[in-house]
Amino acid sequence: MTVELPNGQGSIVVALRGADLSDWKKREARLLASSQWVSWLFGPGQTAPRSLLRRNGYSLHLALQDAADGRLLRLGTQLPNGRTHWTDFGDLQLSAGGLVTTASQKQKSPVADRRSSTSDIVQPVPKAPKLKPPRTVILHNDIRITVPEFQALLASIEQRYESTGKSAKARLVAEYARTLRPRGNFVRLDVPFWMRRDIDSALGL
Repeated sequence: MTVELPNGQGSIVVALRGADLSDWKKREARLLASSQWVSWLFGPGQTAPRSLLRRNGYSLHLALQDAADGRLLRLGTQLPNGRTHWTDFGDLQLSAGGLVTTASQKQKSPVADRRSSTSDIVQPVPKAPKLKPPRTVILHNDIRITVPEFQALLASIEQRYESTGKSAKARLVAEYARTLRPRGNFVRLDVPFWMRRDIDSALGL
C-alpha cells in the first residue's frame, strides 16, 4: 500500500508480508515522478530487498511485541551489518529526504536525490525535528497501532475490495476510515466484525 503526502512532498510505501518486491525500483521510479522522495516501511515478516538496504544504508521495519496488556507495534531500523535497532514510534522523524530514525541518521546514505539517476554525490540523511507521536489505538486483536498506520491499512483493504468488484464494502471501509477520530490515546476500537479477518490478514496474523 502507498500513502502519498500532500503537494507531492513524498510517498510512503508499506510492504506487508507476501508483497512482491521484485520490481521495487520501477515502482519507486514511478512514484518519484510526482513525489520528492519515497520511503519504504516493511511489515511484520517482510524482508527488505538487499539492494535497497545497501543503497539507503538502512531499512525500516514493523514488528509485533507482546506486552502485559496486549501487543505493541514496534519500529525497527535494520543496518547493512544485519543488526536491527528497535524503538517506539516516537523515534520516527520526517526529513527532507523521507522517514528516518535516530539509528538511520548515523548511517550515510549514497542517495542524495532519488530523482537523478546520474548523480554520484554522497550525502548523509538530513537531520530533522521529531514529529509529535500520533495517537495509538487498540484493535480487536489487542494490537496497538497508530491512527495513520491503521488508516493506511484500511486503505489497502478498500483497494482490495474495489479490485474484486465489492464496491459496497469498499465504500463502507472508506467511510469507517474517514470517521476514525479516537477521543484519546490507547482507545480500544469497536471494529466491525466483518472487517476483522481482513485486518488480521493485512497484519500477517
